[in-house]
Amino acid sequence: MTANSGNPEKQGPRPVEMLGGVEAIRKRPGMYIGDLGRSGAAHLIALTAEVLAALTINREAGPVFSHHAFLHFTLNGNDATVVIDAHPSDAPDLAAREDQLVANRDKLRPDDMTLNRVGPNCLAPLSVLRALSHRLFISRHMDGQTKPILVEDGGLPAAIPVSEKGLLVAARFTFSDVPDSSDLTADYLEGYLQGYPIARGLVLRDCRVADA
Repeated sequence: MTANSGNPEKQGPRPVEMLGGVEAIRKRPGMYIGDLGRSGAAHLIALTAEVLAALTINREAGPVFSHHAFLHFTLNGNDATVVIDAHPSDAPDLAAREDQLVANRDKLRPDDMTLNRVGPNCLAPLSVLRALSHRLFISRHMDGQTKPILVEDGGLPAAIPVSEKGLLVAARFTFSDVPDSSDLTADYLEGYLQGYPIARGLVLRDCRVADA
């Protein structure tokens, strides 16, 4: 037995525990969404919209839609639906971006939260969404067909109108216990999303929260 073995204060430094990916976010969610109440819930919705925008924006012009795109949001209990209605010409390489999202879902840096990100880290908010939600279902709806892109924990059914002419990208998920979305109202969320710079050319079209 060494001289310091019985006195924790005199022992050497303990190794730093390094957590990565979703586990780090679940342990300290406030570091990523700022608040564990309705503000954090609204922030998670905004990050979800960022993931969808990253699939569809015109990359060559920066974080901007060449044509106006429209953001729709619905909350029914703890089940959330976020949809971007975009012009197909904004995302000619959509299939490649979908593959990138799936391939990098465990490799993205959730601390890279700057808006003007490009390349694989432009989808960094996906890590936060995966950590703080259940039954995640990200899908594409175009040419009268629906294609699942990313499905976790069984996923929620798409329940999105199939687009005949345009392009819809959608995410459906159930909020986890953190953040608490029970106090989220349509007025609050609408104001939050209107002040959150997701991408130029993206317009909030409707925001619905079902009565409890």
